[in-house]
Amino acid sequence: MTDMLIDDDLLESECNAHGPTTRFERLEEEAEELTAQAKARRVFDWTVQSVCDPASLVH
Repeated sequence: MTDMLIDDDLLESECNAHGPTTRFERLEEEAEELTAQAKARRVFDWTVQSVCDPASLVH
């Protein structure tokens, strides 16, 4: 999952482009975005599993 790695150079240039936004604030935003992506992937995985194997939902 290399798409989740943070590129320091890109992060620094984005921080500079956004003016007063601090590096910490940008990292915080990035963490929130990655958390949302992870939640979406879990929902997607659960949906695929429930469609492909409905019996797996029965406990």
